[in-house]
Amino acid sequence: AVAICLINAYLNPVHERAIAAAIEAIAPGTTTCLSSDVHPEIREYERMSTTVVNASLIPVVDQYLAKLEAALSAFSRQFLIMQSNGGLISAANARRRPAYMIESGPAAGVLAAAQLAREVSLAQVLSFDMGGTTAKACLIEDGQPLEKAGGEIGGASTTSARLFGSGGHAIRAPWLDIVEVGAGGGSIAWVDDGGALRVGPNSAGAAPGPACYPNGGCHPTVTDANLVLGYMNPVAIAGDRLPLNKDAAIEAIRADVADPLGIEVERAAFGVTQVANATMMRALRAVSTERGRNPREFTLVAFGGAGPMHAAALAEAVGISQVLVPTHPGVFSAVGLLLADYRHDHLRSIATDLDTLDADTLNALFDDLEAQARQSLGDDGVPASAIEFQRRLDLKYGYQVSELTVSWPNGADVCAELRRAFAEAHSQSFGYARPDDPIEVVNVRLRASASSNAPRFRDIAQNATLRPPLARAPTFRPAYFGPHHGYLTTAIYSRFDLETPREGPFIVEEPDTTVVVPPNWLGELNDVGAILLRYHGVL
Repeated sequence: AVAICLINAYLNPVHERAIAAAIEAIAPGTTTCLSSDVHPEIREYERMSTTVVNASLIPVVDQYLAKLEAALSAFSRQFLIMQSNGGLISAANARRRPAYMIESGPAAGVLAAAQLAREVSLAQVLSFDMGGTTAKACLIEDGQPLEKAGGEIGGASTTSARLFGSGGHAIRAPWLDIVEVGAGGGSIAWVDDGGALRVGPNSAGAAPGPACYPNGGCHPTVTDANLVLGYMNPVAIAGDRLPLNKDAAIEAIRADVADPLGIEVERAAFGVTQVANATMMRALRAVSTERGRNPREFTLVAFGGAGPMHAAALAEAVGISQVLVPTHPGVFSAVGLLLADYRHDHLRSIATDLDTLDADTLNALFDDLEAQARQSLGDDGVPASAIEFQRRLDLKYGYQVSELTVSWPNGADVCAELRRAFAEAHSQSFGYARPDDPIEVVNVRLRASASSNAPRFRDIAQNATLRPPLARAPTFRPAYFGPHHGYLTTAIYSRFDLETPREGPFIVEEPDTTVVVPPNWLGELNDVGAILLRYHGVL
């Protein structure tokens, strides 16, 4: 594969196309990737990096999708791919721009959280997705996840991508603004040379897995700590399909954590969960306070196999008083794939002063991008009448190196409206604005989307097949809730036992996750089948 990037190709792609034609003449069948096709944006380094990553992925993704299509062709004639921005594209488009689907898995979960927030009328939501190796967070306002123009791959996990990179490869493609940290159920707990307890970033992974798993590893993980504390079923999880060995978890924590620190196993296990929570708090703060928002005003939507186990304690630590655990939380990202709409993003760099902006010229440019979008979505089988457009601009002060995206105004005085919108966005993101400073328009952006007629969570809840045929009396087991509470006798419920509000502490066991509700929390089932947890103490 050959990546082609010329410095001014974002304005004029003729020379890039000529090079591609020459390569085809010299070496027929070679994969060529042009920066003017992948992401025609100013700043040649980021554009080149994106093009190189995209070119390297094209042969691999093409083979993978070919095998997948062959296996699924008997079930459906249409094969759709999730992008990093939370929208769907056809497999043919995914083959051309695979760099746009790198963060598709985390994006699907955020998309589902946004849909749930809209259905239950929650204007401010933080999504929290904790799996086996990482935890991820994203800001959702008015049912829309926060987005960013690009990110990095191949570097260390970061808690903020706005000011600093992490040594990875730059990608310029629309992404949901998801912050990721190395803390998951499989993260390994260890004591460093200075005697400090650490959790992660190394993970036990799926093989060998936590010490408590069959044929598991020998090092303690967050999952082992949750088992020792009594949060997880001590016999088996995943609908009794995965047996657990609590003795192995105790021994691993004793050998690697408790004995080196000179403390009891329970205190050591609780410390592991607290260190993991502290790491995940950084992710929540990165998408809230570092974005100019107060986390106390938000609801935490928790999912992933391990997310609901830590959600209430994590929310309490950052001052959030309400947590929502959706239906099917362990496979919530898969549910998000079913809820996604078609989406294509188009961009044109213009780099001009706001004061000299000509609205008629810009409208003509938007019209041209809309024509391209109708063509690309039409290739995906979407009728032109079903497409909706959102026009946006990237603005910055003339002396800055990064931009903020604002919507194209509908008023008559376009420049004044854009100046006001940019000042508001800048104040929220950075805490100040300079109304008299010159503003530069860097990029024109068009988002084209179309509904895929996705189901609603209320429909999913009504069709749920997890409801037990008969009510059963709760069981109990001791669970450790820290030095202040110690061990407490804790009721074990199913999700449907919460049709009547319950007061913590209690635990909800499900086939795909475990929900831990500490003291001072109330839990009940809402009308879309989600578990709503409310804190009734003093934060």
